[in-house]
Amino acid sequence: MQVALASGEGKFIEKVRHAQLGIKLPNVKCVDAKGLHLKTDKLHLTTMSEVHLGIKLAHAYFSSNSHHLNYTQVS
Repeated sequence: MQVALASGEGKFIEKVRHAQLGIKLPNVKCVDAKGLHLKTDKLHLTTMSEVHLGIKLAHAYFSSNSHHLNYTQVS
């Protein structure tokens, strides 16, 4: 899993994000963090945004074909 930048400043931020979102490698999924709320430092995600990012990562993981879960039914 890879997270595309949600914050940062400078003239290269969009180029970096474009490169991150454009990666096409087997078993690598990119989750976009843009739009999540940042702390007042304009750099780090808020706690709730971290939770939302975790949910996005989980959805990306479970929608991929690279995970292998074994379910055991308990009687």
